[in-house]
Amino acid sequence: MKLRLRRASGPLQGLIIAAAAGFALMAQPAPARVHGSHTLTVYLVRHGERAGSSDEAPLNPSGREHARILARLLRGRGVTRVLTSSIPRCRQTAAPLVMQIRKRHPGFRPGVLPSDSPKQVETAIEALSNRDTVLVVGRSSFIPEVVRDLTGKEVSAERDEYYRIYELVRRPGSRVRFTLRAAPEWVGK
Repeated sequence: MKLRLRRASGPLQGLIIAAAAGFALMAQPAPARVHGSHTLTVYLVRHGERAGSSDEAPLNPSGREHARILARLLRGRGVTRVLTSSIPRCRQTAAPLVMQIRKRHPGFRPGVLPSDSPKQVETAIEALSNRDTVLVVGRSSFIPEVVRDLTGKEVSAERDEYYRIYELVRRPGSRVRFTLRAAPEWVGK
């Protein structure tokens, strides 16, 4: 079934895209956790939309809504770790999920990536345990390179694209496998 959307503009466009991405991911079954199965699952996302052009700009209202939707999408998926870039909008994008996790694990603290260098992000991901499910929030500048280097798949990250969730799965003895879990191609720019 092919869906068509009319082009929206302004804040409405961001909310429509976020809702469409949310419904696309919610339609996917939660990953099966088989007893004795040791996999590393990484959800790699770009920070939400920002309220300005400086590196220190916080999320705007659409970006905060994106963060809340992301937390709802990942609820029940067993996220055990959260890693973000050090820039405020990345931490703010992860904050609603971190609050959910803290309700179950009061001492939970998110980690900070060593830098926005794709190679250092890849090293941090590769060092994770095969029993982890991790949210990594960063800048659009490193996402395509990280996905390509870890999976062999080419992806693009447009500067105005905030609603894709890349799921990377590593099983013992195999390469990381790439799956695009949200924002199908018809969700417009």
